[in-house]
Amino acid sequence: MYDMNEYISIEEFAEGCKINARRMTTLERLKILMFPQLQKQMKEEDFFLSHVLTKSQ
Repeated sequence: MYDMNEYISIEEFAEGCKINARRMTTLERLKILMFPQLQKQMKEEDFFLSHVLTKSQ
């Protein structure tokens, strides 16, 4: 949460909130864009691990 006491005016406080909101949405967009790639990588790792485990047993 934001502490308004750190800011000189309500305008400065609002600007700080907007900047943080922009950063958050950028990070969220990156997570959304990377999700399919991460899912694919996790499936490949699971596939590899399942084959290694079945061969070692």
